[in-house]
Amino acid sequence: MRQISKRDFPLSDMARYTFNTIMCMLVALYGTLVIAFMCQKAVPVSLWAILFAALSAVCLLISNIGKKPVFLLSQQPDRWNGYVFGGAFAVCFLAFLVYWFAYFPGGYSSDTNNQWMQIHGMLPLNDWHPALHTMLMGGIVALCDQLSFVVLVQGVFYAAAVGYMTATLWRWRISKLICVGNLLFLSLNPGFLNTLIFPWKDCAFAVSTLILATQLFSAHSTAGKWLKRPGNALLMGLSLCLCAILRHNGMALALAACAWLFVSFPKQLKNVGLCALCFLLLFVAIQGPVYSAAGVERKDKSLE
Repeated sequence: MRQISKRDFPLSDMARYTFNTIMCMLVALYGTLVIAFMCQKAVPVSLWAILFAALSAVCLLISNIGKKPVFLLSQQPDRWNGYVFGGAFAVCFLAFLVYWFAYFPGGYSSDTNNQWMQIHGMLPLNDWHPALHTMLMGGIVALCDQLSFVVLVQGVFYAAAVGYMTATLWRWRISKLICVGNLLFLSLNPGFLNTLIFPWKDCAFAVSTLILATQLFSAHSTAGKWLKRPGNALLMGLSLCLCAILRHNGMALALAACAWLFVSFPKQLKNVGLCALCFLLLFVAIQGPVYSAAGVERKDKSLE
């Protein structure tokens, strides 16, 4: 693989800066809204404005640190290292097992109860909570009708996603300190582990997001050439679709990722277009024929 230079990223500096700034502002706005919803007390608007400004500054600072693609692309990547994937998977899964045993058989909330009743035919299948997630849970329940098994499978998928991300970063010779730090953060964070004990759509969405982020990193690290393989484009299209469906507001993330691909890799429009087409077709197929065949009842999601 030849060294990739700025000529592989033909977008003008002004256009790139503008797009980057808009994306950072959207991320900061999302972060501000999340904190606002978590806050139980009324807070002055001025404080939210300060928080938004601070988050915007942090996002812009982080994005500017790695804005030169040559930093990531100056060397040929190593071969895929199965030992790194396996080691990262083991670390994450073992940490998960500690919580799984401690809270066996798993967390149970009103959302879980509602989906569990749908799976067992006591309630009609509906899309208030994404029906696709309920259907995926139903597939796991068909193998073993135990909540603990559903949670265990969820932990396996999360550990696999963390292993995939770690092995990909390692392959591109990202600092071992960063690779290990990222692995430990994703594996040992009590907030993540506590959430994984519940069979929630948020966990499935997190797995899809981790995989999508790793795929976007691979695309960035090759100036879009990673998408030249049709299989890679199709897999990213699948990740985009899962992100868009497994949370009703996940469509914002999927569309933002698609926009980034089109803006960042104008020389790879054919491959990016294939990825976007796969995303669109899968989304329409699931929301249309698949849901209709399963008898999914549509619900108003405007307030979720």
